[in-house]
Amino acid sequence: MVTLQNFRQTGPDTFEADDLPMMGKVVFTRQPNGTLQGVVQGAFGEAKYALVPTAYASIGDGGSGPGDAPPLAPVAQDRTYKLHVSGSECIGSDLLRMGYKGVFRVSLIDASGNRVTSNNRNFDVDCTKKGNRSQNYLFYNGGAGSLTITVPASGKTVSDMRVLGENKGGLNFSINRAHSSLLTSSINSAGALSVGQKLDDEVEVYGKKARLKVKFTLERVK
Repeated sequence: MVTLQNFRQTGPDTFEADDLPMMGKVVFTRQPNGTLQGVVQGAFGEAKYALVPTAYASIGDGGSGPGDAPPLAPVAQDRTYKLHVSGSECIGSDLLRMGYKGVFRVSLIDASGNRVTSNNRNFDVDCTKKGNRSQNYLFYNGGAGSLTITVPASGKTVSDMRVLGENKGGLNFSINRAHSSLLTSSINSAGALSVGQKLDDEVEVYGKKARLKVKFTLERVK
């Protein structure tokens, strides 16, 4: 159903149109995000409109005449991601290293400049053929080794994403340097992942002959 006709520009950020049901003239003002907000005083009272830009097509017959409104910029939106420790593995073997056992945490500096760190994710992998050399883990909202990250439309970014933790089986040591630049850049780039798309990255965190690796999984959910 056509409700507006004779859409015309009256100034740099002002427009008018004829409202057929209200039998009056709508006056629109363009907002900083590109939305056109309009008000009409009609025969049945006041009505308000909000026209949100969804395409770049010109208004009218496709030509570029003086009465056509300029293309409207798309409205930027916040992006949301799920990030979690999704696996651990021992690669290689060492007579002095039977396995690794301890906890992982995933951590980063969020768009507000605060360091956020997940709860502990337990891991227990063997470095011999007699045991489980790898483990896989699921994402749990607010759960072990999991973070939900929001990147604002303002353009602020996250940084310094890394895995932290401790090995408590055999020789004790701390994990605090391993990081994933691939996933950090994918979070900060709006076009890197579509909604529902996932990306994995493996990071080596310790060892020489028997090396401990951790796998991250990133999924865009909004």
